[in-house]
Amino acid sequence: MPTIVKSYGPLNARIAIVGEAPGRKEEELGRPFVGASGGLLSVMLSDAGLSKDQCRLMNIMETRPPNNDFGAFYEDKKRTVPRVALLEGKHRLSQELERLEPNLIIALGDEPLYALTGKRGIKKWRGTLHNTKLGKVLGTYHPAFILRKYDERPVSQCDFGRASRECTSRLFQEESLTIKVRPTFSDVMEWLDANRNSERCSFDTETLGRLVRCLGLGVDSHSAICIPFLAVQRVRYGASER
Repeated sequence: MPTIVKSYGPLNARIAIVGEAPGRKEEELGRPFVGASGGLLSVMLSDAGLSKDQCRLMNIMETRPPNNDFGAFYEDKKRTVPRVALLEGKHRLSQELERLEPNLIIALGDEPLYALTGKRGIKKWRGTLHNTKLGKVLGTYHPAFILRKYDERPVSQCDFGRASRECTSRLFQEESLTIKVRPTFSDVMEWLDANRNSERCSFDTETLGRLVRCLGLGVDSHSAICIPFLAVQRVRYGASER
């Protein structure tokens, strides 16, 4: 019989944290998010002013998959056809979250994000707040992934910072974003003039070899501009583009 690892943490927690399935250490101790990844999760929550002990810790599946491969819960390698056990796990998770009614659900990794929002691609959607029937869902990288690719920690830490702000209420507020892309020269000068007194400005560049393709500037989380310097022309060959 496989070891069942139940959810753990206060039933009145403001935050529910959802992972994929137990690992070896979780299976041994009978609790989710212990071991190395659980330790990193504790540190990242603490750095954001949160405590893991005050969160409800959950997984989609309560049993460890063979060889720690979550793909074993699917019929196919592309993970499009879930097995009965996975469907049951998602149903159990939904019911538990409905009873808990946390202010915020943090989805750690692609599978929890997909289970809770129906969206694939944690790299694309991390840091985005989703309004679902179960409540607000915020996706970010799983600590186990960060341990393998530690340079992703800063952006994930920003996600936990957002979690600390969003967990105070169940209310979902639509974001008002002003992002200018492909601006004219006049647009750029107007934007720079309008934001000349901003306290801070973040920037990022995209390059092609040694050439700068574009420069992104942002003065806060709602206002940004992308200034292009180089256009890459696509040439169509037959039915494909190169």
